[in-house]
Amino acid sequence: MSEALRTQHEHVTPSQEIKAERPKTVEYAERDRTEHIKHAQETVAIESAKSERVMTPDVSVTDDRPYLIDNAVKMLRMRQNLTEVQKRLKPAQKRLSNVIHQPAVRRVSESASKTISRPSGLLGGGVIAFAGSLVYLYLTSTLGFAYNYLFFLLFFIAGFVLGIAIEYALYGLRRLIARS
Repeated sequence: MSEALRTQHEHVTPSQEIKAERPKTVEYAERDRTEHIKHAQETVAIESAKSERVMTPDVSVTDDRPYLIDNAVKMLRMRQNLTEVQKRLKPAQKRLSNVIHQPAVRRVSESASKTISRPSGLLGGGVIAFAGSLVYLYLTSTLGFAYNYLFFLLFFIAGFVLGIAIEYALYGLRRLIARS
Protein backbone atom coordinates (compact mmCIF):
# COMPACT_ATOMS: atom_id res chain seq x y z
CA MET A 1 0.00 0.00 0.00
CA SER A 2 2.78 2.39 0.77
CA GLU A 3 4.17 1.36 -2.59
CA ALA A 4 0.97 2.45 -4.30
CA LEU A 5 1.05 5.83 -2.55
CA ARG A 6 4.67 6.31 -3.51
CA THR A 7 4.02 5.62 -7.19
CA GLN A 8 1.00 7.84 -7.12
CA HIS A 9 3.04 10.57 -5.44
CA GLU A 10 5.85 10.21 -7.94
CA HIS A 11 3.46 10.79 -10.82
CA VAL A 12 2.38 14.16 -9.33
CA THR A 13 4.58 16.98 -10.53
CA PRO A 14 5.45 19.94 -8.34
CA SER A 15 3.30 22.28 -10.47
CA GLN A 16 0.34 19.99 -9.89
CA GLU A 17 0.97 20.17 -6.15
CA ILE A 18 0.98 23.97 -6.31
CA LYS A 19 -2.26 23.92 -8.31
CA ALA A 20 -3.78 21.61 -5.75
CA GLU A 21 -2.81 23.96 -2.89
CA ARG A 22 -3.51 27.16 -4.80
CA PRO A 23 -7.28 27.29 -4.44
CA LYS A 24 -6.91 27.27 -0.68
CA THR A 25 -4.23 30.02 -0.76
CA VAL A 26 -6.18 32.16 -3.20
CA GLU A 27 -9.30 31.69 -1.14
CA TYR A 28 -7.51 32.79 2.06
CA ALA A 29 -5.79 35.71 0.34
CA GLU A 30 -9.05 36.89 -1.17
CA ARG A 31 -10.81 36.65 2.18
CA ASP A 32 -7.94 38.58 3.85
CA ARG A 33 -8.09 41.21 1.12
CA THR A 34 -11.86 41.69 1.50
CA GLU A 35 -11.49 41.90 5.29
CA HIS A 36 -8.71 44.47 4.84
CA ILE A 37 -10.86 46.50 2.43
CA LYS A 38 -13.84 46.38 4.81
CA HIS A 39 -11.62 47.49 7.69
CA ALA A 40 -10.21 50.35 5.59
CA GLN A 41 -13.71 51.43 4.55
CA GLU A 42 -14.87 51.45 8.16
CA THR A 43 -11.82 53.48 9.20
CA VAL A 44 -12.42 56.00 6.42
CA ALA A 45 -16.09 56.30 7.36
CA ILE A 46 -15.23 56.93 11.02
CA GLU A 47 -12.52 59.48 10.21
CA SER A 48 -14.70 61.31 7.69
CA ALA A 49 -17.49 61.52 10.26
CA LYS A 50 -15.03 63.06 12.72
CA SER A 51 -13.76 65.57 10.15
CA GLU A 52 -17.31 66.54 9.16
CA ARG A 53 -18.03 67.42 12.78
CA VAL A 54 -14.86 69.51 12.97
CA MET A 55 -15.20 71.20 9.57
CA THR A 56 -18.93 71.99 9.69
CA PRO A 57 -19.50 75.48 11.15
CA ASP A 58 -22.04 75.80 13.92
CA VAL A 59 -23.55 78.98 12.47
CA SER A 60 -25.13 78.68 9.07
CA VAL A 61 -23.96 81.59 6.94
CA THR A 62 -24.78 81.95 3.29
CA ASP A 63 -21.96 82.45 0.81
CA ASP A 64 -23.03 85.95 -0.14
CA ARG A 65 -22.52 87.30 3.40
CA PRO A 66 -18.99 87.70 4.78
CA TYR A 67 -18.04 86.36 8.18
CA LEU A 68 -18.09 89.07 10.82
CA ILE A 69 -15.04 89.49 12.98
CA ASP A 70 -15.69 90.97 16.37
CA ASN A 71 -13.41 93.23 18.40
CA ALA A 72 -12.08 90.38 20.53
CA VAL A 73 -10.72 88.56 17.46
CA LYS A 74 -9.28 91.80 16.10
CA MET A 75 -7.54 92.60 19.37
CA LEU A 76 -6.17 89.06 19.70
CA ARG A 77 -4.75 89.12 16.19
CA MET A 78 -3.32 92.61 16.71
CA ARG A 79 -1.53 91.47 19.88
CA GLN A 80 -0.14 88.43 18.07
CA ASN A 81 1.12 90.57 15.20
CA LEU A 82 2.56 93.12 17.62
CA THR A 83 4.52 90.52 19.58
CA GLU A 84 5.84 88.97 16.35
CA VAL A 85 7.04 92.36 15.12
CA GLN A 86 8.45 93.39 18.51
CA LYS A 87 10.58 90.23 18.64
CA ARG A 88 12.50 91.53 15.61
CA LEU A 89 13.01 95.06 16.98
CA LYS A 90 16.07 96.39 18.78
CA PRO A 91 15.63 96.79 22.58
CA ALA A 92 15.18 100.59 22.47
CA GLN A 93 12.66 100.34 19.64
CA LYS A 94 10.85 97.55 21.48
CA ARG A 95 10.45 99.73 24.61
CA LEU A 96 9.15 102.63 22.52
CA SER A 97 6.73 100.26 20.78
CA ASN A 98 5.47 99.03 24.15
CA VAL A 99 4.80 102.62 25.26
CA ILE A 100 3.10 103.61 21.99
CA HIS A 101 0.87 100.55 21.89
CA GLN A 102 -0.59 100.97 25.36
CA PRO A 103 -4.42 100.97 25.22
CA ALA A 104 -4.75 104.56 26.48
CA VAL A 105 -2.22 105.92 23.98
CA ARG A 106 -3.86 103.95 21.17
CA ARG A 107 -7.33 105.33 22.00
CA VAL A 108 -6.06 108.92 22.02
CA SER A 109 -4.22 108.37 18.74
CA GLU A 110 -7.22 106.79 17.02
CA SER A 111 -9.61 109.51 18.14
CA ALA A 112 -7.14 112.19 17.04
CA SER A 113 -6.75 110.54 13.65
CA LYS A 114 -10.51 110.65 13.14
CA THR A 115 -10.87 114.34 14.05
CA ILE A 116 -7.72 116.42 14.44
CA SER A 117 -5.42 115.10 11.76
CA ARG A 118 -7.88 115.04 8.86
CA PRO A 119 -5.90 115.73 5.68
CA SER A 120 -8.66 117.93 4.28
CA GLY A 121 -8.73 119.95 7.50
CA LEU A 122 -4.97 120.37 7.57
CA LEU A 123 -4.86 121.34 3.91
CA GLY A 124 -7.71 123.82 4.30
CA GLY A 125 -6.19 125.23 7.48
CA GLY A 126 -2.78 125.64 5.89
CA VAL A 127 -4.06 127.30 2.72
CA ILE A 128 -6.40 129.68 4.56
CA ALA A 129 -3.78 130.49 7.21
CA PHE A 130 -1.21 131.28 4.51
CA ALA A 131 -3.58 133.38 2.36
CA GLY A 132 -5.19 135.07 5.37
CA SER A 133 -1.82 135.90 6.91
CA LEU A 134 -0.63 137.43 3.62
CA VAL A 135 -3.73 139.63 3.38
CA TYR A 136 -3.54 140.52 7.08
CA LEU A 137 0.17 141.36 6.79
CA TYR A 138 -0.52 143.60 3.80
CA LEU A 139 -3.35 145.38 5.63
CA THR A 140 -1.33 145.90 8.82
CA SER A 141 1.63 147.27 6.89
CA THR A 142 -0.45 149.64 4.76
CA LEU A 143 -2.74 150.83 7.54
CA GLY A 144 0.01 151.06 10.16
CA PHE A 145 -1.34 148.55 12.71
CA ALA A 146 0.82 146.09 14.68
CA TYR A 147 0.83 142.51 13.42
CA ASN A 148 -0.97 140.17 15.87
CA TYR A 149 0.22 136.53 15.66
CA LEU A 150 -3.06 135.26 17.07
CA PHE A 151 -4.68 135.87 13.68
CA PHE A 152 -2.55 133.13 12.11
CA LEU A 153 -4.03 130.64 14.57
CA LEU A 154 -7.57 131.94 13.93
CA PHE A 155 -7.06 131.69 10.17
CA PHE A 156 -5.76 128.14 10.57
CA ILE A 157 -8.76 127.07 12.69
CA ALA A 158 -11.20 128.67 10.25
CA GLY A 159 -9.50 126.92 7.31
CA PHE A 160 -9.50 123.62 9.17
CA VAL A 161 -13.25 123.81 9.79
CA LEU A 162 -13.83 124.89 6.20
CA GLY A 163 -11.71 121.99 4.87
CA ILE A 164 -13.63 119.42 6.91
CA ALA A 165 -16.96 120.98 5.88
CA ILE A 166 -15.94 120.71 2.21
CA GLU A 167 -14.86 117.07 2.74
CA TYR A 168 -18.20 116.10 4.30
CA ALA A 169 -20.11 117.98 1.59
CA LEU A 170 -18.22 116.06 -1.12
CA TYR A 171 -18.80 112.81 0.75
CA GLY A 172 -22.54 113.49 0.91
CA LEU A 173 -22.58 114.43 -2.77
CA ARG A 174 -20.83 111.17 -3.70
CA ARG A 175 -23.38 109.19 -1.72
CA LEU A 176 -26.23 110.96 -3.48
CA ILE A 177 -24.70 110.23 -6.87
CA ALA A 178 -24.10 106.59 -5.94
CA ARG A 179 -27.76 106.12 -4.90
CA SER A 180 -29.12 107.38 -8.21
